[in-house]
Amino acid sequence: MPKTDCRRSSISHWLAAFVLACLVWTSHANAAASEDSGFAVEPGGFGTVVVRIKAATSHGTAPKLVTVAPGDITTSVVGAAYDSDSKAWTYAVKVSADDGFANQGLVAFSAVGGLKTSPDQIMVKPAPVPRAADVATMELYIDADTMSEGPPTQIFVKVSNLSDEELALKDLHFSGAAGFTFSLAAPIPATVAPHSIFVATETVQMTGAEIVGTGNHAILATLDVSRPGRNPAWKGSISAEKQVTVGVLGMSDLLKLLQIPSFLFLPGFLMVATYKALRAFQTRKSPTPEKDVQISDLLAPGMLVISVTLSGAMAGLYPLVTKRQILFGYSLTDVVYVWAASIIAGYAVATAVELVLDARDKSLARSRFVVGEAPLPFLERLRRMKISQIRPFINYMPNRLLYLSGNSDNIWVAPEIFVKGVGTYDTTPIDEAVSLEKDEEVIELIKAAVAAGGVTVEWSTCDDRTSPIQVPAGTYTKFQAGEKAPLIKVE
Repeated sequence: MPKTDCRRSSISHWLAAFVLACLVWTSHANAAASEDSGFAVEPGGFGTVVVRIKAATSHGTAPKLVTVAPGDITTSVVGAAYDSDSKAWTYAVKVSADDGFANQGLVAFSAVGGLKTSPDQIMVKPAPVPRAADVATMELYIDADTMSEGPPTQIFVKVSNLSDEELALKDLHFSGAAGFTFSLAAPIPATVAPHSIFVATETVQMTGAEIVGTGNHAILATLDVSRPGRNPAWKGSISAEKQVTVGVLGMSDLLKLLQIPSFLFLPGFLMVATYKALRAFQTRKSPTPEKDVQISDLLAPGMLVISVTLSGAMAGLYPLVTKRQILFGYSLTDVVYVWAASIIAGYAVATAVELVLDARDKSLARSRFVVGEAPLPFLERLRRMKISQIRPFINYMPNRLLYLSGNSDNIWVAPEIFVKGVGTYDTTPIDEAVSLEKDEEVIELIKAAVAAGGVTVEWSTCDDRTSPIQVPAGTYTKFQAGEKAPLIKVE
């Protein structure tokens, strides 16, 4: 053979060996192949078997390789090259399985001319179709710790291709609570290269049309994946789940500020707080005003019992009016509704109480006290009415008068009553009874002293006011709430 032909032959053999090596390497993704053992092939898939034929020289053409296989297995030689080190021809045989390949089959190899093959046969077994989870995985990431009604929240979908083949992605679906609305922002369908990742972006939003209760909720995503290079194409589905926390923006901070353990206690708390605050405002000009509301007062055991009871009533009535349930969760819409309803309810009750008390006081004021009444009968009247002799007092033009009762129009006031001892009569017991606020004992001691001629009982003559009188509301100056003085002074 000419020298040039030998060089060409060597180059051809080198190229053939290179092609054969590439075929063997690329077949690894589809089946495991060896010289002396069987291997598995997926139905509809293929694998590559390396077969060697011993030959002393590479001159001439490669010996013809003959294969015998069952009907559901097809074989074809895809490349051959001579290996001078092992003195053998190496063949790459592609073994393909039909779609219905279900039982193992024996593939035999032989060479024309009686040359020995290695191996001379190989067992081909059906390989299980790979699980989708072994081919690809999917993970979900959310860019917010807590989801709130209104603003959309992004969900990042990470798909990892674990296989050696290209994957096709199609039909990404999300599911969650009825109030979740999903919108895909990244292109699907898409393809993912072997051992690569793909990231899609989804947005989830709560519109308020359907209530999504506060707390933890699951978001589930499913994705169809396939290997487009397969015939037939391999298909599967992967899924991922993510727990998200749903809350109302700022609600946890508000509950901490109000020292309320749960949203369910909020309605009753607001009702009581509104009532107390409004009553303090309504009685601000009264000699007996209610003190300004403090959170500590609202958290007292008695107030908590009332708050819990009112909250329970709200929880029962709320779904009847709004068709929304707040026992197991709530949204921003529910917070607005509950807040407004609680404030209105507290305002209505406080207003009703003020109207009832005002009407009662006006009715009683017409017959309760008598202008010009003497001190002793007046004290008897106070005892029957169970009115304490330690009274709030006001400044009125410019004398100090003691408050008895009143309404938004007029109040009853009286000057002090002076009990003066006659001669050497001992008034100490009367003075001690007054100091100890023993109303019944004071009156009995005064009556006994008057009968014995030991004391005189008179109205204070300041500014000629010598009996109970009515003064218009707003024409007096009250002292600070809580300041009181005895109606009786002993001299």
